[in-house]
Amino acid sequence: MAASHHLLFVLFLTLTLTLLVLQLSEASRSSFFSLRRSKLKGKKAQSFESMGVVDQRDADVYSMWHQYKSLTENSQEKEELLKKIKRITSHRAHLDNSIDIIRGKLLQGEIAVRPSGMAIVDDWDCLKTMVRTYETHCGSLTHYGMLHTLFADLCNNNISKEAMDEAAKATCSSYDMGQWDPAIVGYSA
Repeated sequence: MAASHHLLFVLFLTLTLTLLVLQLSEASRSSFFSLRRSKLKGKKAQSFESMGVVDQRDADVYSMWHQYKSLTENSQEKEELLKKIKRITSHRAHLDNSIDIIRGKLLQGEIAVRPSGMAIVDDWDCLKTMVRTYETHCGSLTHYGMLHTLFADLCNNNISKEAMDEAAKATCSSYDMGQWDPAIVGYSA
């Protein structure tokens, strides 16, 4: 019984996020889910959906969606919560898309896989610098964006801060960071 409840929960979350993302632009929609596909390329991994769990990085949106569904129809609170959910999913799509573009520019799209037991990065100061450089131009990574290995891959491949600065600036120059401006929320690293 619990397994079927979990499966229904996952199916509901998937449908819910799909419906929300349908309200985003086509480019945002495709990039929002591109990470889920790209993270599994070349790896033998089971999807979260097939295991009957929700990724912890999606739990906040899932919780908000449940709250949204329970609110009175056509209420201002329900409308405001939907706007918040849209802002969050839109920013996540921006993160996925901009990181994919920067990875393409600086690493030709490659995703490095470190041997088991090795640290994700050799130079932690470099990692901090790369994250801050990205966030300066593209907005806060938030908890969600920390799943990306781009920044460690850049450091492990000796990509310069200047190259990252140029790529992030070019990629995100037209993005309005709004509430995700590191001057407001601080840097992730």
